[in-house]
Amino acid sequence: MTETAVPNVLKSEVLARFVVETPSEAVPDAMVKKAVRHILDSIGAGVAGAVAVEAQRLTAPATPAPMGFF
Repeated sequence: MTETAVPNVLKSEVLARFVVETPSEAVPDAMVKKAVRHILDSIGAGVAGAVAVEAQRLTAPATPAPMGFF
């Protein structure tokens, strides 16, 4: 991918255009497999974290502090 100097164009726009315009046949199978693995790993980590005790404590409704605590 060659980047041309275009004023007022975000790098994310250049990347998005590259991704959209790249045919899927141009992406090596090994790269697709690695991307799928990373995506599934991220989903798994999110699910595991969501049911962790720490996450349950953070998302539990707050209870008022006992009288005289503050």
